[in-house]
Amino acid sequence: NDTLYSGTLAAASEAVANGHKAVALSTYYYSFEGVEKGLDTVKEYFDKNKLLDLCPLYNVNIPFDKKGIKITRKGLFYYHDVFIADGENMYKQYTDFKYELTDDLGIDYNAVMSDFISISPFNIDKTDYETLNKLIK
Repeated sequence: NDTLYSGTLAAASEAVANGHKAVALSTYYYSFEGVEKGLDTVKEYFDKNKLLDLCPLYNVNIPFDKKGIKITRKGLFYYHDVFIADGENMYKQYTDFKYELTDDLGIDYNAVMSDFISISPFNIDKTDYETLNKLIK
């Protein structure tokens, strides 16, 4: 669910909302070396498979080491924040990551943690159509 907080994906979504095609590229916060080494591979894959003709918005995550590329869907992990008192009227925030890594490389986080570049097609419509169809019948 990092995509809910991603400024990178928000900027790409804004481009799509304004009629452009966009790719949100992410990597580890502590090093851009993974992107530098993987960007040509991603571009070649997009061009060869004409991905931007299929969907105008993609979220791409590039790990430091790369075994290849996986087409993925968004995973459903989340963060659990805890605030612990630290003096009078002071609190420290601690964040605990909640996700069980599985062998399903069709999920973006599993693919990236297994050293694959993750490419996920997105759209800017967040409507839950399954529920919508149940509610309007």
